[in-house]
Amino acid sequence: MQNKNINHPIADRCFSRSFSVAGHKLALDRAVIYSLTSVYGIGLSKARDILKKVNICFDIKLLRIDYKKRKTIRNLVENRNIVEGRLKRRQKRAIEWLSNSRAYRGRRHQKNLPVRGQRTKTNAKTAKVVSKKHEDKLNLQFGSKSNNFKENFRGKKR
Repeated sequence: MQNKNINHPIADRCFSRSFSVAGHKLALDRAVIYSLTSVYGIGLSKARDILKKVNICFDIKLLRIDYKKRKTIRNLVENRNIVEGRLKRRQKRAIEWLSNSRAYRGRRHQKNLPVRGQRTKTNAKTAKVVSKKHEDKLNLQFGSKSNNFKENFRGKKR
């Protein structure tokens, strides 16, 4: 039988090999502040606020934090912040609401064009390519639409 010394400093430090917050594994060998920013919805300022509440130095590695403080970090992130899947669903619902209400921003989202007033004459090439592919996909689904304005306006020629 092995003799396990519970008060050993390395045993205290390395009690677990991984630490997950909101279903996302954090790197133990990085500084806590940067490790927290890998969770979707937490940036540097929010990570700083969380660490101030728990009273942890920003540059300490996550591996050196004890279990109780890790647990409080997890609770603060998961319960008091909207992160990961909940945040993505919220953003998706907001975009759907814009498009359903026929707002200008919603139509720009539907066409995959820049939403916040950026120019599209010379920039936004990627958005234009994506919107063109999206338009072609819609034409295949719902039948091709004629590009001839007169034909659409007057009806088909006899």
